[in-house]
Amino acid sequence: MKKHTLYTATALLLLSCTATHAGLTSFINDEPGFATATAALTMSSQNFNSFTEDSANFGNGGSLTIGDLTLSGTVTSTTRNFIDAGTINSYAGFDFDGTPFLPSQVGTSDSLTITFAGDVTAFSADFNFFADLRTSYFTLNNTANDTLDVYFNANEINNIGFVSDTPFTTITITSSATDGFSMDNLTYQAIPEPSSMALAGLTCIGAFFIRRSFKR
Repeated sequence: MKKHTLYTATALLLLSCTATHAGLTSFINDEPGFATATAALTMSSQNFNSFTEDSANFGNGGSLTIGDLTLSGTVTSTTRNFIDAGTINSYAGFDFDGTPFLPSQVGTSDSLTITFAGDVTAFSADFNFFADLRTSYFTLNNTANDTLDVYFNANEINNIGFVSDTPFTTITITSSATDGFSMDNLTYQAIPEPSSMALAGLTCIGAFFIRRSFKR
């Protein structure tokens, strides 16, 4: 298992620097760095702004699919694990800019899982209100079983991004203690549409037969 623990150097910053280890590069409050690292990739985004009213709760083993990603959580609560679009701000300060967002809760036995419709290698999102003196864990289901451990300062909006050289389809977020937080403005590697993949396959087959005809 590849595992990297990141700690803040001061009370004013989430982390003092961007940390890198073999196969997994993190970008903590470094959106320009993340953009540079993913410049060769086609990226998708999700800010939940298409929601005009609150979504159904997807805690306690439920799920909510939005485009090419699915959210699932273990905590059942009227103020956790749903897209907050109607009330905006279930808890004071949890939202980011007055637009729809996701409030959730994780802990040692509770989690939030983001599942993508296909393989991705890059992800970033804004997070708010993780508590102080707790470590949150971002675990990828790739063959390397990468885990990014982030030690948060309380009540701060922070952008967390990472790029892996090993594709993954899920990110599971847990914490060293029960912790409520919110998430918004997700950015991740675009997942090819099945039609695009089929077209690419046909193109390769066509090129193969063209080469064969020339050889004759």
